[in-house]
Amino acid sequence: SILKAVIDAGLCERDPVIIAKKFRLTLTKSHAYLTDIALREPLLSDADAVQKLSEWLAASEVKVSADEI
Repeated sequence: SILKAVIDAGLCERDPVIIAKKFRLTLTKSHAYLTDIALREPLLSDADAVQKLSEWLAASEVKVSADEI
């Protein structure tokens, strides 16, 4: 899709608020387009998914304990 090409080219961030403003869409439509793009991408392997999750957790304010995230 055009939106995926724009994001892949680095012309727009993969952020629903930014996409809604830049393309004059509702926030709901922006979320829907991003969800559609995400569902069309190939699945990650378990190892890649765990690695990405670890990176995201390290960059966020999430606390991890033995029982919960």
